[in-house]
Amino acid sequence: MAIFKQFNAKGRYHDDDARTDLINYIFRMDKARSGYIGGIHVDPFSAAESMTMVASRFNKDDRIRLRHFVLSFEPDELCSLDEINEIAQYILSFIGQRFQCVYALHEDRIHPHVHFIFNSVSFIDGHKFHGTRKNYYDFLAFLKDLLLFYDVPILRTVSVKTGVDVQDID
Repeated sequence: MAIFKQFNAKGRYHDDDARTDLINYIFRMDKARSGYIGGIHVDPFSAAESMTMVASRFNKDDRIRLRHFVLSFEPDELCSLDEINEIAQYILSFIGQRFQCVYALHEDRIHPHVHFIFNSVSFIDGHKFHGTRKNYYDFLAFLKDLLLFYDVPILRTVSVKTGVDVQDID
């Protein structure tokens, strides 16, 4: 069963170092040992600077600087890390329609998981991502369909604040 977690609690990721700190964390080689990292509309190795430039260009480099979520898998759920990386690429393409995004596949725990970070400011028109219910449910529907293609039938969403299941989507 795949688990989807969002890490955008109120008051989080507001500081000037948020992009740099989090991107540096997800790209740590002791976590992303196989080197499955990437980005869309941004060079992963200069992502924080590029995201900051986009936000500054539109005078929106304040308040929430980024969005962060994780997709985790059971150890034997998929055949390989290559498949998880493929899934990450599809998710990257979905988010990348409007936002710069980077990801890293972590293998430092028993359950492989992928961190995604995307700029809260659209590189197309400068609109901030506010995360409406429609955004959330459209993304969950996309994830559900994508995971079904890979024979992962259930997507569980978990509240990061409480650690309690929010819902199972099957």
